[in-house]
Amino acid sequence: MERENKVEAPNAEVFRSGLTYRSFLGLLYCSLTLMPVAIFSTLVTGMSLAAAGMPVIGFVAVFLSSEVARFSGAKLTQQELFIIWSQSLVATGSILALGIFHQFYFRSISPVTKTFFIGDKSLPSVIPDWWAPPPSSDVLTLRTLFHRDWLLPFLLYGVLYFSMWRIVDPVIGFICYQLFAVSEKLPFPISQVQAETCSTLSERDSQKINLLVASSILSAFYAFLTYFPPFVLNLPNIIPIPWVDLNTSIEKILPGASFGIGTDLLSLAIGMMLPSNVVASMLVGSIFVWLIGNPILVKYGLYPEWSPGSDVGYIFERSTLAFWAFPVIGLTFAASVIPFLMRARIVTQSLRSLVNLSNHAKKFGMWPLKKLVLVYLSICTAVFFLFKFFLTDFPWFLLVFLIYGWNFFAALISTRAFGETGMSMAIPYVNETIILLSG
Repeated sequence: MERENKVEAPNAEVFRSGLTYRSFLGLLYCSLTLMPVAIFSTLVTGMSLAAAGMPVIGFVAVFLSSEVARFSGAKLTQQELFIIWSQSLVATGSILALGIFHQFYFRSISPVTKTFFIGDKSLPSVIPDWWAPPPSSDVLTLRTLFHRDWLLPFLLYGVLYFSMWRIVDPVIGFICYQLFAVSEKLPFPISQVQAETCSTLSERDSQKINLLVASSILSAFYAFLTYFPPFVLNLPNIIPIPWVDLNTSIEKILPGASFGIGTDLLSLAIGMMLPSNVVASMLVGSIFVWLIGNPILVKYGLYPEWSPGSDVGYIFERSTLAFWAFPVIGLTFAASVIPFLMRARIVTQSLRSLVNLSNHAKKFGMWPLKKLVLVYLSICTAVFFLFKFFLTDFPWFLLVFLIYGWNFFAALISTRAFGETGMSMAIPYVNETIILLSG
């Protein structure tokens, strides 16, 4: 539910539902037209458009839906456009389930995994069939999803596990909304842009619409020059993707340093939406790490893998694993915990307000804390037993930490970061660390 004229935390008693037959038709249309684009982008680039920071799919969904509705003589409300935006992200975000194909690639196709051994057995041979079809499967030659070897991986990952967490998402969302949007009133800069887009397309202000159309045409032309020649025509890049690599111009002076200029308009757009202090902090941090810090690591032997000619992506990955991951884990943990300790009273009041909901909160669609906790614990318990059934040797107490505790805490970290900076933040390599600790 959304308030009739505002998207922020409601303080009026007037609500209008955005879930109508028109918004449903808009979602159906976007699913048929945008889902293939999102799937193709994920398979080609390895990154989902719905999870790319700025929800591109959401903008395209509301833009197309509003124009189709206008040509048919109708006018979508802000609430209907909001439903189309948010649910289109959910729909296209579901293609993250394509991770199951990544699992299949790493087990049965990638030459890299075949070089790893557990005892005298190669890694692909000891991976269970419920994780991905085996290298001996006919799937490799038949190239089809309609095969019995896909049944168990799809059932476990695509239906049970993925669907369970889809139920948990709104539960955590209610709590995060109460903590960060209502109580702390964080700005959520990217969400403000989304709200303004829905408002512009609903009210049809001519000046804003003209600016929106012009920027969309220019962006489409730029994207055409960037991606069409290499991915469709198999021609050399006109514009380097995803950045202009300038490492070779500085590595003689600063060995190990990394410097590149992003060519994706998405990065530029996000930078223009973020608060200036956030952008400045990111710039200073990047200079300190990649231009100053990396040469120091090379000098003192803390980044021995560097060699002349290394590109931006390689330096980012290897120097992070060699050194930067450790301070990032500590700093991220501190940045997430300290605000809660400093605002303990606000957190307590927020949770108390969920115990006894006001009539206004009930009309807004909030769930009481008791119901939220019950649903969360029920789904987590189901996921726990699902994991325990298939991962019989994995320590149960580590599963409890990951499933019941860490997922909720990670959501709080990410939401706070998104509310303040418009960008998500996560403590890296937690799952990998837990797996290593498990033995």
